[in-house]
Amino acid sequence: MKFHFPKQCAIALLIFFVCPHVSILRAQSGWYPVNGGANLELTGVAFTSPMNGTIIAFDSSIFRTTDGGASWFHERNSVPGLNGVNFSDSLHGHIASYETVISTTDGGASWSVPLVSGVYENIRSVFFSDSATGVAIGDTSIWHFGYIPNIGEVSYREHIFGTPLDMSFTSDKKYGIISGTEYGFLLTSDSGNTWNPPALPFEGETMYGVAMLKAKSAIGLCYGGAYSQTDNGGETWGQPTIIDSGANLNAVCFPDPQHGTIIGGDGAIFHTSDGGGTWSRQESGTTEDLTSIFFLDDNDGWIVGYHGTILHTTTGGDGVVNAVKRSANTVPLPSSQDLINPRSIQYDLPTDAEIHIEIIDATGRDRIPSITAHRSAGHYTISFSSDEFPNGFYFCRLSADIGSENPLTMSWKILLMR
Repeated sequence: MKFHFPKQCAIALLIFFVCPHVSILRAQSGWYPVNGGANLELTGVAFTSPMNGTIIAFDSSIFRTTDGGASWFHERNSVPGLNGVNFSDSLHGHIASYETVISTTDGGASWSVPLVSGVYENIRSVFFSDSATGVAIGDTSIWHFGYIPNIGEVSYREHIFGTPLDMSFTSDKKYGIISGTEYGFLLTSDSGNTWNPPALPFEGETMYGVAMLKAKSAIGLCYGGAYSQTDNGGETWGQPTIIDSGANLNAVCFPDPQHGTIIGGDGAIFHTSDGGGTWSRQESGTTEDLTSIFFLDDNDGWIVGYHGTILHTTTGGDGVVNAVKRSANTVPLPSSQDLINPRSIQYDLPTDAEIHIEIIDATGRDRIPSITAHRSAGHYTISFSSDEFPNGFYFCRLSADIGSENPLTMSWKILLMR
């Protein structure tokens, strides 16, 4: 487990219990790596503000940050096969899974029981226009969700031809598009209540990731590192344009009609600033397959992928990725956010500091002699023998005075359970 002090501070203090030692040198431009996803197949990412975001993994892990990715809370949900995540506002979000859709009403701090139980058709993507109204796509279906006063949440299933694979909506949540196999695309102009198939752009061909640019404009990804674009609501589609014949393109995102990013296998990232007219390759710093992308605006973006890959940019991806020192993968945090039966306390000081450490029980009693000392920059380990402590919760506090007006402080809970 790792804890980070705020990014704006001159020092980043990492505190963790019996976990790998990881340090990040953050880039000022381009895409840079962020720790927190563990060695997992990450499948979805969504942010409601620069500070608050959610990342999901196929193994049912859900990661949540409230400090812009400096630290991550982790929980393991009981629903298998998480595929996609969407938030309609800062509090209400939904996750598509192998079997159903789960929801949150508190910004991702907790996730509810499934909206629909007993559905076994690999739901791949979900979108809600408000807290109660939305759609999800499965192997051969579109699921419609709504709310009826005095009855509650309801749903119905619309069978369609082919297999839908991806879904995208405009920023006003009115116009949307679904890509998939056999039929190419389905379009909506009423937030997903009804879907209209256009003329088939590539009959029998699979269309992968898709993005709405504006009301009648969309881009879809197809085989062979190519994409196709429509500017008339799907009445006609342009011939496939190859970006890179050697790339497998997985997902595309347009935060506005001009700025878009496509991601794919082997760390491929392509960017446009003219609505898809021209594309340039951006440096990702990884060879992992990239699976999902989200932009808050044309500068602030996030990408996730295999083996816990998390990338962030605040410059639209422009620039060169800085170096990353990484000796091991991140270990997932316990779902309770507490540390269970720790054996040691470890922390890093990138600069000299006066540190103070104490461990107290729930009554406020000190359980170890508090430590106050000057420490030079470096890595430190404090042995922690809890054999004489009764089971229960304890609180650890650590502060570091680096000469600024206010010392940096972090506290967390420890659970002894033997």
